[in-house]
Amino acid sequence: MSISPVNDRVLLEPIELENKSAGGIVLSALPASPRLHAKVLAIGPGRQNTQGALIPIVSCSVGDIVAYGNVNSTIEDRLDDGTKVLLIVADAIVAIIGE
Repeated sequence: MSISPVNDRVLLEPIELENKSAGGIVLSALPASPRLHAKVLAIGPGRQNTQGALIPIVSCSVGDIVAYGNVNSTIEDRLDDGTKVLLIVADAIVAIIGE
């Protein structure tokens, strides 16, 4: 199955980031709230404004690691190879995670 986002949707692959400090100390495995991180797999073309002009998604690019908020409109699915993916609105992305 192939999934292509439409409008202002972004296709993400959830990932687990390592919980280590800069000094190598393993941090608590039970954070106060779950960390929602993912790799961007695909981006929709954007949304239309009231005049019909396309407003592209420029906040992230394919391949970026992002932090996103927990939103009700998230759609969860699996690709043919079993990879779990999420389809979310671009506005739910709150940060790009750098290395």
